[in-house]
Amino acid sequence: MDLDERKTIVRRCVGLWYDTARTDELRALLAPGYVHHSPNGDLDAEQLIEQLGYLGSAFSDVEYRIVHLTGEGDTIAAFVDVDMTHTGDFAGIAATGRQVSTSGGTFFCVAEGAVAEDWDAWNLLSLMRQLQAPSS
Repeated sequence: MDLDERKTIVRRCVGLWYDTARTDELRALLAPGYVHHSPNGDLDAEQLIEQLGYLGSAFSDVEYRIVHLTGEGDTIAAFVDVDMTHTGDFAGIAATGRQVSTSGGTFFCVAEGAVAEDWDAWNLLSLMRQLQAPSS
């Protein structure tokens, strides 16, 4: 599998993060034994899908842009900007109806046509500040 094929898998994976109706397609992109590494701990495929469902219930009108996509060998790095509307409970904060944005990066290990694991770093502090800011 070449670098362009790995990038195509990552593009599909990122798109499926924001489409909670297509979890079976996301599962098919994740290798057996898949691990999602995040600052809050490691998740297996089902735990990641559950977390994405939680995010999908808290935010709607999600628009994402892959700003940078680069790689070497089995590792593909994606930097993504996301705009969305806060329409459900998130981290104990009731829906505000606010348009919010965040960005983050994920390093994906793509082997044998599937995502074997990834490492995630998102700007959640900025997101929380937007949700907790006084109404104007």
